[in-house]
Amino acid sequence: MLSRTSRLKWLLLGAALGACALAVGQQAGKVLDVKTDALPKPTMAIDTTKLPWVPVSGPHHGMTARQVFANMGLDNRRIECDVHHYAKGGSMDAHSHSARWNLFYVIDGGGDYRVDNVTYTVHPGTVIAVPPRAEHEWKRVGDDGVTALYIAVNVPPGEVILRSQ
Repeated sequence: MLSRTSRLKWLLLGAALGACALAVGQQAGKVLDVKTDALPKPTMAIDTTKLPWVPVSGPHHGMTARQVFANMGLDNRRIECDVHHYAKGGSMDAHSHSARWNLFYVIDGGGDYRVDNVTYTVHPGTVIAVPPRAEHEWKRVGDDGVTALYIAVNVPPGEVILRSQ
């Protein structure tokens, strides 16, 4: 049997994939019925290594991003998908989002990432799940920086938001 943490990670992955399908359907102007509808025509595969690194500001310091969904024609406010890179010495100030799940999959490098009152030392293969209203920050980025796949799922008003205990 899976631990509570493992079940939560699988639930979040399922929610992210479901939101991706919903985002594709909304991009085509309706909710997609994968059994009967033809697939929409935005690019459905992309080589992220060929995308430019774009500087990002706000609470992020020393960060660049490859904007995956924007370059696939799937840019919308429901879900975001980017590749984030923080250079050595980079950081993200503490902040929270009122109605957004943030998911990070660490590809390369590592560091210390805080969610609410718990700091995690992360490395390649680590999944970080940040629920809505949770304060989070990169406290320390390792000597090699850190690169992570970032997925954000924005929860519309009135929908149920799962909150870890």
